[in-house]
Amino acid sequence: MNIDDLTDQTMSLLSDALEDAHEKIQPSGLACYTQIFSYRHARNVLNLAEDFLILESELRFYSPSIVLRAMLESFFSIAAAAQNPNFPQEKTLSETLSAVNSIEKWIKHGGLSDELDEALAQYQGLEQRLRDHFNMTGNPDWSVRRTAEEGKLLSEYIRAYFMLSLATHSTISGLITHERQGTFGFRRQNFLMVVAATAGYLPRLVPMTDSSRYSDQGAKLLKCICDHVEKGTFTELNDAEEDLKAELFLVDESDGEP
Repeated sequence: MNIDDLTDQTMSLLSDALEDAHEKIQPSGLACYTQIFSYRHARNVLNLAEDFLILESELRFYSPSIVLRAMLESFFSIAAAAQNPNFPQEKTLSETLSAVNSIEKWIKHGGLSDELDEALAQYQGLEQRLRDHFNMTGNPDWSVRRTAEEGKLLSEYIRAYFMLSLATHSTISGLITHERQGTFGFRRQNFLMVVAATAGYLPRLVPMTDSSRYSDQGAKLLKCICDHVEKGTFTELNDAEEDLKAELFLVDESDGEP
């Protein structure tokens, strides 16, 4: 299966899985929150994946990495939820506490109480509702790295998320990579992995009409992706993009670098 067909099949599988899951989410209870949490993150993966493909079709070399990084964050949350039944509510509380802490600092040091008092009250209210509803007393701290580790994806955090973060945060090394190196294969490999694995994880978190279809097909697609890695397909795509960048950007390789 070539890369274009593999891309079409992974996108179709996740789209079908989300459509199936949408009809089966339970209306109430703890299981409902886990299902909604997982569904929203999986839908975010699909929505961003659609944007990612549009950007790449337009030869936008810079922004796909930023989109892919966000896809990875949702994927890490889905994987963590599959490993830890308490993760969805703890992650939501962790995000809320982080917002409360940031807003309190901005009010204290930035003199922005008029603009932020209402936002602070809203987040504090959400914090209390989460604590009451899920009977949570601690202060969970779910960083991206810890989330990836919980989902047994620390290697993906190290190998992919870190590199994508260089571009997202506009580091000099990230900028130079975008200018001079081909990363299409790197992006597409991780893109395919995230979409296929998300479709495969979803049946573990949301009841579906045909759960085995998504888990089995997701596994087959991941195997196909690994086969392309072994054959060097993605490396060849990196090389092809690097040649294209040299033509389009006309980079002077004699330019000094710090």
